[in-house]
Amino acid sequence: MPPTQFYGYQALQRHPAALVELEHQIADGFDEANIDQWLTEFCGIKPELLPALEEFSSDPNGRQVAFVFSRSLSLYGALLDYVGVPCLKGGRVLRVAEAKDGQGKYRAAVLFELLDTMPMRLFADLLLAALDLVRSKFSAKPDAETADKLLQQVSANLIEDLKTHSPFAVGGDSILHEAVRQDVPYRHLGLGIVRLGWGAKSRLLRISASDADSQISKEICGMKHRTAQILRAAGLPGAQNHLVRSPEEALAAAEALGWPVVVKPPHRERSEGVMTNIGNEAELFAAFQAASEYDHRVVIERHAPGYCHRIYVAGGQLTYAVRRIPQRVIGDGKSTVSELAEAKNLEDRIFPPWKRWLPCQLDELAEKTLARQGLNFDSVPEEGQGAEFRPFDSHDWGGHVENVIKDIHPDNVQLALQATELVGMSICGVDLMTTDITKPWHETGAIINELNFGPAFRSHDREEEAASVIPALLGGDGRIPVHLVMGEGDLLAAAKALKAKLGKQGGRFHLTTADYSEDAAGKNLHMDGETLFERSLALVLRPDVDGIVMAGSWPDLFKGGFAVDQLESANTVNCDEQTARKLFGALQAQVRVHTFRRLG
Repeated sequence: MPPTQFYGYQALQRHPAALVELEHQIADGFDEANIDQWLTEFCGIKPELLPALEEFSSDPNGRQVAFVFSRSLSLYGALLDYVGVPCLKGGRVLRVAEAKDGQGKYRAAVLFELLDTMPMRLFADLLLAALDLVRSKFSAKPDAETADKLLQQVSANLIEDLKTHSPFAVGGDSILHEAVRQDVPYRHLGLGIVRLGWGAKSRLLRISASDADSQISKEICGMKHRTAQILRAAGLPGAQNHLVRSPEEALAAAEALGWPVVVKPPHRERSEGVMTNIGNEAELFAAFQAASEYDHRVVIERHAPGYCHRIYVAGGQLTYAVRRIPQRVIGDGKSTVSELAEAKNLEDRIFPPWKRWLPCQLDELAEKTLARQGLNFDSVPEEGQGAEFRPFDSHDWGGHVENVIKDIHPDNVQLALQATELVGMSICGVDLMTTDITKPWHETGAIINELNFGPAFRSHDREEEAASVIPALLGGDGRIPVHLVMGEGDLLAAAKALKAKLGKQGGRFHLTTADYSEDAAGKNLHMDGETLFERSLALVLRPDVDGIVMAGSWPDLFKGGFAVDQLESANTVNCDEQTARKLFGALQAQVRVHTFRRLG
């Protein structure tokens, strides 16, 4: 098998997958309960995602083999999920059999999910690493200290290596996670670019930028001071700022704008190099030095009070809005700030190291941030009172969000839509600094802090709102109708007849077999593909295809899996009832089919 390729759908999996055979030596003292405790209590895997093993229960040894590989697949999927490759279960154990040489050795056929165009070696190595953890580490009874030590090693070694290879955003749900939740198919084309959906109903995406977002809009959003100028020129509330090149220019800008100010690099993301609420010359010079590590030019901006609110626009409509809260603890009326921080850090240890929020640090920045709230490390906040350790939430410092979709004022929604349209984007994260999102921006002195091209998609705590993003982009599940003709005789003629019938009902239906393809007008399409999988995949990836008719013999159908995970109809030709049932049964075990028909 080549190191990189596109993979097929098999065995009703929700993702393309590859089939491998793995071996397991039956072991005494094997403890299923310990392994499941490791996975659910310390690796963050939901118990309902652990597969049942009833089909293997009649053979105790076979069950052990199936258990080992199924739990390894669950861990494999969870690790992939963390680095941005959505995996619900990781794969499936198809069959288990005793090895030919016996002696307690068994072999299992394992189908494991992976990502198109990425080297298979990466996924195979990860699966073997997960298998090693389950077999050699997770069979022992876990305790919090041992689990934390082991998983810290996993995080420092395995997870960090995975991050360097992942083409997607790491550490949180992506727009692809939401696509999987809504059963929307996608194909990774490389470099983190995916085609979401099929044919004419598909869109190209990278992170959260779509093919409808222009390079011009990316350039505008990439320079913060220019973004603000363009917003202000259009009568929208862009930030007041100056671009400076020296500490002296920074001081002059701060005095002209009025203290306090914000200092930031002109083009960095994830709040890198940003410092807010700067109120004196010493703080200004220190912040200038930190920001100039990223660029010799630095933006000095008038500080805007309030919280940053991320307003997510997609397809010309508001999809969700959240208030971004800095890292903090909530008072109970009895504990000091330092005690609350210690308790929160301990509480977060229920998550695996790679899923934890960054710990609350009682450092100099926390001391300054607390002081602005009239607090210190020994203060006892009132019950329900927040104590913030950082001036704003960021990728490095962490934080959390509060859902404000029901509270946002219509004028603020309209402002976000206008700003998005102004710079020519279909997907935009509009950051509105305001003291009260329920009031119009023009009454509170709110400003648009930034417009984010390809905004990071984090659906934690906002799943309901985030669910509207995909329909806004695709108008549905992104699928086009795909019909299959199979059986005996002249399948191409039968497929052409079906294509003609479907074409009269509307839509540009293309046709393909393993060695012939044609467009909606019946013109021959010359392709390099030599299999039904390759040719049907080529049509799935083309944005001018409204529907597909595939035709193939028994060997053609199951070579390399299917390019799609479901069929509108499966039609047999020249088959008796018994043969048709056999074909339908084999097909049902591979992909979802809405309608079965015998054409003759």
